Amino acid sequence: MKSSVKKIEGTAREINVTVPHDRVKDMVDKVVLDIRKEAVMPGFRKGNAPIDMIHTRFKDTIIDEVKKRLVPDVYEDVLSEHKLDPVSYPEISNLSLDVCTEKGMSFTVKVDIHPEVKLKNYKGIHVESKKIDVKDEEIDKVMERLREASAEFFNVDRPVQKGDVAVCFLEGFVGAKLVTKRETMWIIAEKESSLLGIGEEIVGLKQGEEKEITVTLPDDYTDKTYAGKAVNFKVKVKEVKEKKLPELNDDLAKKHSKETLIELRNGIKDHILEDKERANKSAMKDQIINDLLKKHSFDLPESMVKRQGSFIAKKIEEDLEAKGVSKEAIEENKEKSKKEILEVARKKVMKYFILFEIAEQEDIAVVAEDVESELIKLSATYGKDYETVRKYYEEKNLLGGLEEQIREDKTLDFLLAQAKIDVK
Repeated sequence: MKSSVKKIEGTAREINVTVPHDRVKDMVDKVVLDIRKEAVMPGFRKGNAPIDMIHTRFKDTIIDEVKKRLVPDVYEDVLSEHKLDPVSYPEISNLSLDVCTEKGMSFTVKVDIHPEVKLKNYKGIHVESKKIDVKDEEIDKVMERLREASAEFFNVDRPVQKGDVAVCFLEGFVGAKLVTKRETMWIIAEKESSLLGIGEEIVGLKQGEEKEITVTLPDDYTDKTYAGKAVNFKVKVKEVKEKKLPELNDDLAKKHSKETLIELRNGIKDHILEDKERANKSAMKDQIINDLLKKHSFDLPESMVKRQGSFIAKKIEEDLEAKGVSKEAIEENKEKSKKEILEVARKKVMKYFILFEIAEQEDIAVVAEDVESELIKLSATYGKDYETVRKYYEEKNLLGGLEEQIREDKTLDFLLAQAKIDVK
């Protein structure tokens, strides 16, 4: 077998391969025998048809099967011979095979390979850490949210007051076009807590009364179809409800699985502290990543950058669809953000290879216990049993990606432990 490797651009390589006739003939013989075992031909028992008849009758099938079996085998041999580590699927072209001559087989492969990364100063990176504490006001805000979540609403026979909830019929028009309609919509009678601030406009209305409210949507409104346009809302009050908050006492604590109000406050404090520590740790890791990205420069596999870019774009599109953004606006956003998405993709791919090389250098490995621990955490997050989550990850071929994420996290934990931390 003969093969040559040519650098095209960056990490892209073109491999030209010639397979000798003897190796092709060996594979042809195997394929013919396999076909012969199952072939049923007039005048012969199954598996006993003459070889030359098999060649004649199944010529196209033989050629296709030889290509299917031989090309992957040869490709693996070529990778081994030239010590190439591919990071993209091979693109096969110029495939030539003639089983009736001595020419053998030849083909061309285009593939992206693992880039060469020369690591630079990844230990002792300077990062800033925030001083973590929890103020009483922060606990008070959470306590108020818990009260709000446990609020009760009572129908009242009076005009809407600030802080009430009005159960309304609502229609919204842009020009003469009806863009939204809700038979029953709860509107909080406060500007900050209601749809586009219309809540304060219903203060003073009684049950059965109507009002037209015009709101101009902001220029950066999510759905670009209506951004900057005036929406005319027709609102009719069906019910007026007064909100009653529970007292701050042990009864409220028991609704949240605590015996006393003090226990509830302490639990809230612990949660806030955990969230801040987690956010602080994540911010320090981001600083490490940014430092590494600035220090390193190397060719990136463009196929990986494009795949990552497509993944990011699809995620953005799905998020916008979930928010009810029109297809036209999504397409417009896609065109505008192509460059930014590609830049984010390049950084993600570069980060992957830098951390991969550091993990190799420092013998940071992912063991079965790491995967099991992460699956247990995911089980708790999704509210599913461990076996169900594991089966899902196995069936969807997601375990490889999970292992990559675990290795990245362990590598960043290692770098953080080696970093020089300044507490601000």
